[in-house]
Amino acid sequence: MGAIADRMRRAFCLLICVAATAVAAESPLLNFVPAGADCLVFADLDQLRNRTGFDRMVESSPAMQELLDDFEARYRVRLDHCSELLWAGDGRRLRGLLIRTNLPEARFRQGLRDGGTRFSLKKYGMREVLLVEAGSAIAKEQLRLALCYLDPASVLAAEERGLELFFAALRPVASSRRAAFRVPDGAPLLWGFCNLRAMLSPAGRKMDPVAGAFFRSIRQLTADVQLASGGGWSLRMNAACDDAKSASMLAAALPGYLAMGAGLFFAGYPQLASDVIAAFRARAQGNSVVAELRVDGALAGRLGAFLRSEAARRIIPPDPVPPDLQQRRAK
Repeated sequence: MGAIADRMRRAFCLLICVAATAVAAESPLLNFVPAGADCLVFADLDQLRNRTGFDRMVESSPAMQELLDDFEARYRVRLDHCSELLWAGDGRRLRGLLIRTNLPEARFRQGLRDGGTRFSLKKYGMREVLLVEAGSAIAKEQLRLALCYLDPASVLAAEERGLELFFAALRPVASSRRAAFRVPDGAPLLWGFCNLRAMLSPAGRKMDPVAGAFFRSIRQLTADVQLASGGGWSLRMNAACDDAKSASMLAAALPGYLAMGAGLFFAGYPQLASDVIAAFRARAQGNSVVAELRVDGALAGRLGAFLRSEAARRIIPPDPVPPDLQQRRAK
């Protein structure tokens, strides 16, 4: 349970830090979403940086800083060179990170050389790919990463073993690939889409019973974060269900699911958990469920204080100096 709660806290920390959200034009990276991608997660970093206090929130959160450092170690790309990020995949072999950048390919290669990163070049049809060794301190893994400029401002970062599959999935025309997923209304700066049915039961295989207990009736799910007045924010979700009956049942069950999650996440802070639960609303709308977690400025401040205290609590203090060593230093 401790590991699950820690992962939930990391994810929620990221959510809080990117909650300063406005509305942006649709991203050019959507043209490179491969056919068969069942899960998308998008963030407009340029617009987030323009939000007052975003950099300060990142700098004040050790957990967030750890995630950013891990990103740069894994993908060999400095985050300040990225304007947009779009992760796309199917939860199996087809997966990759699409990066919008103002860094020309020649400068990117020179940056790798200057940083002491060795890389090799390999041809995949007409595309030239840079292959580097990369790793994740958080996931404790090493991988062979492929980096490829798809156009002068768009880079694909993917594991080498899945690169041919990704390129093959780009062959259908962009309009047919775009028809397979939905972007939330208003093209928000942070959003996600998941074809849950395909993710949980690939190729029609039987769904895991635990996942099925929660998600069996949901076909697709979209979510986005929006800025509210007074320093607040809202998380909106739309779940497309099998029919109106399953939508009504899901809308009735969601507050209970949130109560269980909040009790785990805010263990030791029952009032905060209660206030988060009270800020949640869900309703059935035809074959869909529309849900929203609306956090006002006061609650947002308390959530931020909670995350900062949790981050400080996880920092390991230095080992105490043994008494004999203290005496020797005093002399």
